[in-house]
Amino acid sequence: MERGSSDRLDGAPREAHVPIVTAQTLIGIDNRRPFQPYSLRLDNGDVVRIDKPEHCLVTEDGRTLVYNEADGKLMFIAIPNITLVE
Repeated sequence: MERGSSDRLDGAPREAHVPIVTAQTLIGIDNRRPFQPYSLRLDNGDVVRIDKPEHCLVTEDGRTLVYNEADGKLMFIAIPNITLVE
């Protein structure tokens, strides 16, 4: 069985993944002054509320957001899993 340029089993062309939210977007929102709290909607339906800019850090490679939750726990969020900033 010969396959074309697509490696999907149904033969449909593979679509390029275009991130909806980027590391630069998050850094820009976090650096706005005066700071305005915002929410991140994730692809699994969860919503993460960001109330303070110092509670977020984008990793050097730009792929992960580290969020310091109110109880001191760290939440690691893959940036491609963020679908909306509200």
